[in-house]
Amino acid sequence: MYLNFNFFVTLKLLLCSTWNILILFFLMFLLGCKKDDPNPELKDKIYLDLVNQEAIELKKIEDSVAKIQEILKSLEKSKPQTGDIKRNTIKLHDFENIKIKQQQQLKMWRILKFERLKYVRKSRLALDEDSWNKTSEHEFEKYYAEKKLIRSKPYWDIKDRFKESGYKFDPTLLGEGIKTEEKK
Repeated sequence: MYLNFNFFVTLKLLLCSTWNILILFFLMFLLGCKKDDPNPELKDKIYLDLVNQEAIELKKIEDSVAKIQEILKSLEKSKPQTGDIKRNTIKLHDFENIKIKQQQQLKMWRILKFERLKYVRKSRLALDEDSWNKTSEHEFEKYYAEKKLIRSKPYWDIKDRFKESGYKFDPTLLGEGIKTEEKK
C-alpha cells in the first residue's frame, strides 16, 4: 500500500512540476516545426530535365569515343594506296570534332544545371509552398516552349503541317496547279 501511494505522489510531482511543463511545451514546439526540404531541386521539373539532358550528352560522348576507337582500328588495318587511309582519317577528324562539340554541350548542361540548382534553393527559401508550385509550373511551361522551339525544324513545310493536323494535302486548293488524271 505504501509503495502504491509513493508511486502516485511521485507521478503527481512529476506532472505538476514547472520544469516538466516547460519541457513538454518545448517538445511540442520541436515536433510541430516543419523542416525545410534540403534538396528542393529534386522536385523541380526544369532541374530534372537538365540532369536528363546531361545524362543523354554523356551517353553521346561515350558512343563517340567508341566510334573513334573503331575508326582507329580500321585506320590501322587499312592498306596503303587504296584510299582507305584518307577516308578513315577524314572520318576520324569528323568524329573528333563531333566529340569536342559534345563535350562543350556537356559543359553547358552542367553549368545550366548548377545555376538552376542555386536558383531553386534560393527562391524556394523565399517563397511558401503554394506560390513556389505556381512559379515553378509557370517557369516549366516557358522552358518547355523554348525547348520545343529550339528543337523544331528551322523551316516551315506546308505538307508536314497538313500531316500533323490530320488533313490531306491538296495542291489545287492552294492554287499550285490543276490536278490532272492520267489516262491508262
